[in-house]
Amino acid sequence: MLQCQHKISLALLNSFRPPFRVRCLTWKGDFLIRKTLENLYYGNITPGEQQFYRNTDYDKAMKTVSGCEEKLMHLLNDDEKELLADMVSAQHVVNGVAAAENFIMGFRLGMRIGIEVMDDDDGCVGDI
Repeated sequence: MLQCQHKISLALLNSFRPPFRVRCLTWKGDFLIRKTLENLYYGNITPGEQQFYRNTDYDKAMKTVSGCEEKLMHLLNDDEKELLADMVSAQHVVNGVAAAENFIMGFRLGMRIGIEVMDDDDGCVGDI
């Protein structure tokens, strides 16, 4: 186990009751929490930008959407093409806002769960 030379440590739970085991997680001398926060600050963590894998349901749906859009563009006149492009653009904005909101709600839920797990004085039974 690596020696921790930092004042801050990560608490890793072995159980839901104290005492908790405290370990310092290091990687090449850098503190993991600090690195994560720095990466988040500098924009190196971008959960909204991800790749998708081929031959998945997502990939198949994207191909269907793309194919339908392409076919529609060939069938429409210039004014209708512009209307379709505006609709597709607006839908991208709606999807982005929904993704951000879902990320935030999920992150908040995760934090609430983490906080609740740490509260061991909320039940109707206790240790003997």
